[in-house]
Parts: sequence; structure tokens; C-alpha cells
Amino acid sequence: MAPRMILSFDPGGTSGYARFYLRDPNERYSIRDPVGWTGGQLGPGKHHKQLWGLLSKEAPDWVVCEDFNYEPGHDKVELISRDYIGIIELYCELTNTRLYMQPRSCKDMAWLTAPKLKMLKLYKPGQPHRNHATRHLIWHLVQTINRKENM
Repeated sequence: MAPRMILSFDPGGTSGYARFYLRDPNERYSIRDPVGWTGGQLGPGKHHKQLWGLLSKEAPDWVVCEDFNYEPGHDKVELISRDYIGIIELYCELTNTRLYMQPRSCKDMAWLTAPKLKMLKLYKPGQPHRNHATRHLIWHLVQTINRKENM
């Protein structure tokens, strides 16, 4: 069954999220449809409760989350990301929500540049984590639901 709503996360010190809503999952909608998109950022302070609240309020059918892979020598490692991923995993387990984990550095997302997000009217200046969550969500839609032909 196709999802009605998907939430995507870029967890970290500031966590970005993107939401894609299908008004009718039986019809085809372009990811260019701005009505279906929202998002934002949580943080930069601790936001465990806010994250749980967002998941509970939105009650997504699917969740897409950037995975955490420790890479020695990587300068921008935020260990707090594991906390937020744990909250997302717990929510999905308790609510039987489908969870898709994506690698942090996904070469296949290289085509999702800022100019492409701007062309789709999905780029938000000053919200890099939201933009990254949006990239993960678009990549997921393209790979999992085959919506690339609608771009």
C-alpha cells in the first residue's frame, strides 16, 4: 500500500525534517506539487521531546532517516545524532511504522543540488538540515516509489 505521508529526517545537533503528503495515494502526483511539502528544523539545543512530539503529531506512514556511521577522521561527527535516531527507531517500532535508513553520504543523491531544489521550489535558505532531509526524501521517492518521471 502506498503511503499517504512520509517524514524524512536529517538527525543531529540541529535536526532537519521534510514531510511529503499525498492527497490520494492511488493517483500520481509530481514531487513538484508544493502542496504536499512542508518541513523545518528542530534545535540547535536538545530536542528529544520535540522530535517525539513531531512524530506523534504527524503519525507518518513511512519514515526516512539518515543513518549514522562513524568514520574516523571525519571532522563533523555529532554523536547526539544517535540519540535522535534511537527516538525515531523506537517510535517506528512502537507504532509499526515502516522505517527506511539511508547512508549519510549517498553518492546517488549528488544530482540533488541546491539549484535543483530551488527549481522544485523546495529549497529553504538558512535551513541546511531541512534541505538535506528534503534530499533524502526525494531520493527515497525516486528510488522506492519511482516518481522520477514526474520531476
